[in-house]
Amino acid sequence: MKSPLFLAMLIAAFLFGKTAYANPIIALEDDDAITKVDVKGSATSKTMVLNLSNLQNDNVSISIMDSEEHVIYSETASDVKTFSKRFNLSQLAIGRYTLTVAQNKFKTIQPFDVTVKNVTVDESAKKVRFDPIIKVKEAKLEVNVPLSENAVIINILDSEGNVVFEEVNDNTQSFRKRYDISSLPQGNYLVEVTYEGETFYHNIKK
Repeated sequence: MKSPLFLAMLIAAFLFGKTAYANPIIALEDDDAITKVDVKGSATSKTMVLNLSNLQNDNVSISIMDSEEHVIYSETASDVKTFSKRFNLSQLAIGRYTLTVAQNKFKTIQPFDVTVKNVTVDESAKKVRFDPIIKVKEAKLEVNVPLSENAVIINILDSEGNVVFEEVNDNTQSFRKRYDISSLPQGNYLVEVTYEGETFYHNIKK
């Protein structure tokens, strides 16, 4: 049986989500602020070219994982506006791999396949994933998750690790909602936002 505190927060979340944000959020950043990621395979060799442009002088993490999510390559580029690299993948086994480019609050995920003779890039499977924005103002917790194709799970835990609020939001292309947390006792809390297989954490204090 749900506690009165849980039910009060659930009702408040419904009301705030329904009245304050009727329109879905399409993106967090202007196009000019997003790094452009271009990945090209080779039809004649086991090579792949990565070109990055419009970098914002932040650290950019580049990694390649195999199908079992083992990191087989990683590199960090710092204080640059553009970045180019040709990867020689001739030593990799045949199979599917994932190239991830992570910068600031978002990452680009590009799957590719190594075959017997070449490298093919699956453009249709490319994803841009933004970190959620979590804010607290005047006893209102706001969670913003743009471009989410799967369920968004919200958990709030107290300082002892007890879950005081939980919610699963299914079938959301974009998610933005405010929660009234005024009924929570004073103390420290941890907000967990899980989507697309990742969990993000944010500490709040009342």
